[in-house]
Amino acid sequence: MSRLVYYVEGEDERTLVTTLKSESKLIRPGTIRILNIVNHRIPNYERMQFTKDTSAVFVFDTDIQHLEKLKENIDILNRSKRDRQLKDFLFILQVPNLKEN
Repeated sequence: MSRLVYYVEGEDERTLVTTLKSESKLIRPGTIRILNIVNHRIPNYERMQFTKDTSAVFVFDTDIQHLEKLKENIDILNRSKRDRQLKDFLFILQVPNLKEN
């Protein structure tokens, strides 16, 4: 069975994912971890938890100023997938006004 991990940018995104998976049952159950891949490199200890059965979902804002860390993380994820250390990954971009509503 596939393992699903949601990496969220902060507490607002954690609340959103928790609500969607628990109360609304609109997304598959999985672990939620806070990790801002826009501003921080994916740490080695997180990558060591990837397996060939892990799918990672990254939720973050679209108000990105600098793309360097995000590009570096995309390279890391592509390498992990190519080397079969990660099953798959995808990004869910938060629209700018989600927190305002």
